[in-house]
Amino acid sequence: MTRPDAPHPRSVLSRLRIRLRLAARDDSGFTLVEVIVSSVLFVIVAAASVTAIVAGVKADNTSRNRVMAANVAQADVEQARALAFPNYPTAEAAHSVTVGNATFTVQRTVSNACPAVWSAGQPTSMQVATTVSWPGSASTIKVATVIAC
Repeated sequence: MTRPDAPHPRSVLSRLRIRLRLAARDDSGFTLVEVIVSSVLFVIVAAASVTAIVAGVKADNTSRNRVMAANVAQADVEQARALAFPNYPTAEAAHSVTVGNATFTVQRTVSNACPAVWSAGQPTSMQVATTVSWPGSASTIKVATVIAC
């Protein structure tokens, strides 16, 4: 049984149909403003994504160069450690080393060089340091070691 003040079901359905028809006429497609707003949002998101990708690639290249420079410096220090009397390592002029497609500048310095003939009061060890740099970066890698005379 229906309440006396309740609207007739047919009248509710017919009012709903009329509203849906009117809404369909008003929203039949995208307006120019909606297209422009969505395009601007897309461009902003795309630009941010490209910026993040470029920054990631640069960081990857910087990290790769730092690791390769550290390996070059370590190899030079190991080469200096392998030398024995009387061929102790000496300071070297800067020279270039190429690893893959990257070129590094290697500079070896020696502090308190071991004497050719040892006597009391002379140094019993020396410090060998290798500094590696590469183009396009202000940073350098330095590896040092102490070698007994």
